Amino acid sequence: MSNEAEIITNLEQLETFLTAVESGGLGLTNVAGVAMATSNKDGRRFVAALDDKHQLLLSRWVTEEVFQTGQDLVRNGTSRTSH
Repeated sequence: MSNEAEIITNLEQLETFLTAVESGGLGLTNVAGVAMATSNKDGRRFVAALDDKHQLLLSRWVTEEVFQTGQDLVRNGTSRTSH
């Protein structure tokens, strides 16, 4: 699901990930949304790019602090504009 080495540890990294997903910079197709979630396996938190059927396309682990403070950023999107 996620690369263990790529853990988002601050809001700037979260915003960079969201911008990359929104702009198509990660090569994902059919992205319908982004969500924060908790792994049923071990309780770890992650941010996920989902398709229109709510299937996982890509995810990154996030720290508990990013999970708690980044929910509005995920919900409302980034303020950056892509050209």
